[in-house]
Amino acid sequence: MKETVFIITFGILIYLGCATILGDSGLIGSYGAVFAKYNKLYFGYISYVYILALLIPMYFFYKNTKINFRKIELSMATFLLFFAFLLAQAMLISNAMKGKIGLDFVDFLAPYIGVFGLWIFWVIISLVSIVMISNKTTDEILAMFSEFLKSKKVKIKKSTHDTNKEQIAKDEKVEDIKQESQTLEEPTYLRRNEDKEKLQEEKSNTFKLDKDETLKDEMRMIAPEENIKEQTQKNSHSKEEKPHNILEIASSIKEQKNTVIVEELEENKKLLDTIEKGKVEKPKNFKLPSVDFLQKPDSKTYTVDESELDDKIKYLIDKLAHFKIDGDVIRTYAGPVVSTFEFKPAANVKVSKILNLQDDLAMALSAETIRIQAPIPGKDVVGIEIPNAKVETIYLRDLLDSKLFKDSLSPLTIALGKDIVGKPFITDLKKLPHLLIAGTTGSGKSVGINSMILSLLYKNSPDQLRLLMIDPKMLEFSIYNEIPHLLTPVITK
Repeated sequence: MKETVFIITFGILIYLGCATILGDSGLIGSYGAVFAKYNKLYFGYISYVYILALLIPMYFFYKNTKINFRKIELSMATFLLFFAFLLAQAMLISNAMKGKIGLDFVDFLAPYIGVFGLWIFWVIISLVSIVMISNKTTDEILAMFSEFLKSKKVKIKKSTHDTNKEQIAKDEKVEDIKQESQTLEEPTYLRRNEDKEKLQEEKSNTFKLDKDETLKDEMRMIAPEENIKEQTQKNSHSKEEKPHNILEIASSIKEQKNTVIVEELEENKKLLDTIEKGKVEKPKNFKLPSVDFLQKPDSKTYTVDESELDDKIKYLIDKLAHFKIDGDVIRTYAGPVVSTFEFKPAANVKVSKILNLQDDLAMALSAETIRIQAPIPGKDVVGIEIPNAKVETIYLRDLLDSKLFKDSLSPLTIALGKDIVGKPFITDLKKLPHLLIAGTTGSGKSVGINSMILSLLYKNSPDQLRLLMIDPKMLEFSIYNEIPHLLTPVITK
């Protein structure tokens, strides 16, 4: 169904775009001619472009239909940028193709804020849309813009000397060679004719100079050709390998796409494989409770949004680069509540430096709190645990209905929840003769205890299971007072 809607919409947009370009001709028919007329009336010259340009975002939305905040943000930014084009067209063009929408807006605001105010408004909405589309901060964009202006200034200065451009380039290269040759060893002039011919070819390829015999003679007198080639290659490699600033470091790291999204934990799989499995006999004189008493989970299943994860990884690496911590995220664990990223720092980064930035990273990532495990035992990576923007609710019914819980043979099977990749996790209480549950206020201790008790009640009859509950706070276990599995009413004294 999705493919059919996409193909139909795609075809309609192509027809409307071509109708606008062809205009009132016999090729497009009466409907196309009417659409082209009103499209040009309302959007002016932009009407020739925007319909066909819509095909690009429509294709990306088709590839990933899940709506997230980034897609909403991009849609708003695209609309603002489109409106900025309409506004600029209405203020710059003097003929009839101004576009009625932009022209009406200009006519409405001009008496109040004037032409200067209109241009200020245009600059504001243009900058806002660019910031939203690029997903960068204003400081980063201004820094990039200043670097762009500096490069343009250098080019303008060079262009004023167009008459001597070739000679200046040669002189600069010769001067660089002279400076480099001062640090080289004493030249050795005894070379074979064959070696000289090969070195001359390599030299010409390295420097890409014109075949000027006088310049070659100067280079030969300054330094040995082989040393010149090696030194310039080292300099060029060192310049390429060292980014100039933090923004370039972050952008170079962002381009890496070698992150692995882990779908199952090997450690948990080994533990779950040790659970005894088999068919559990139903009690003869007792009916076990039905899972219908528990709240039913949402119909939609939990899925990993890879685009959202990619955005998180880029944002995390970007923030770490601001603190001068280089590295890469090599593995990601996307769970229903938190996402864990295995970050492999560069060789020169101290682990203690990452640990000291826990609060700073939490503020930079706009998270209530993050957890850093540095290093993860048995691995050369640092674990960074970040809460998800949208937390998925874990339902007990989902765990008790799972094949894992139903196939467990032990009557002391308890459901603990889901792991960091969203897989159900259970254990056998007989393997845990002593169990300590600890955590801060509101972290879920009571929820965990109640899920364990209910797991036992869903597996056992009163003849097989007897509970002795002690509740000095008189809050936790009062709801269990009427169940038949108690040896005695809940003890509160």
